Amino acid sequence: MSGIDAQVTLGYDIYKKSDHDYLGFGVSLGIATPTIENSGGSDSSSSNTANLSIPIPIPTGLNPVELLSSSTDMFGYKLGPALIYSKSFGSYTSFYAKASYALQTMSIENDTINSGLDVNGTCLSYGIGMRYQLARTEADLGFMTLEPGLYMNFGVNYTELRLDDFIIDLTGNNFDLEDSELNSSATTLYFGLGYEF
Repeated sequence: MSGIDAQVTLGYDIYKKSDHDYLGFGVSLGIATPTIENSGGSDSSSSNTANLSIPIPIPTGLNPVELLSSSTDMFGYKLGPALIYSKSFGSYTSFYAKASYALQTMSIENDTINSGLDVNGTCLSYGIGMRYQLARTEADLGFMTLEPGLYMNFGVNYTELRLDDFIIDLTGNNFDLEDSELNSSATTLYFGLGYEF
């Protein structure tokens, strides 16, 4: 799998006392364009078929499933509100929390087997963390002053994805699964170093 996964949040500080004491509200836009390349496969025990892209049967019970040489293209995006809060404790440490809720849609297509899948749903994400300022300096450029700094942060983030609208296109036939639903969640612990100026 390869592709691009990016998200940007634009917002406005409803309340701001300092750089790390604020309450902000914004809108988040996320875009994902992954592609899955499947080369099929070949029988490594035979030199005559070593460079051929032929189906490989994989037994699943009594019915084999064959991998075909194909490319599966996906395009998805999500859009929704975001809320970010930060509170400082002294000159070096601050606590932050963030939450977002977005409508999400994903389109999946494979031209080789003439199939497609459109999925709609929602994505809920929230998390908390701590930030610690390791170092900060001040640079006067004459026409402006920069305050570059090095910091570290760590925290936990929870994401829940709910997909409840599946539209499947197999060989030109459309099937709408009205009662289908898929829920997934993930909890992420992270630690990072950052530089700002």
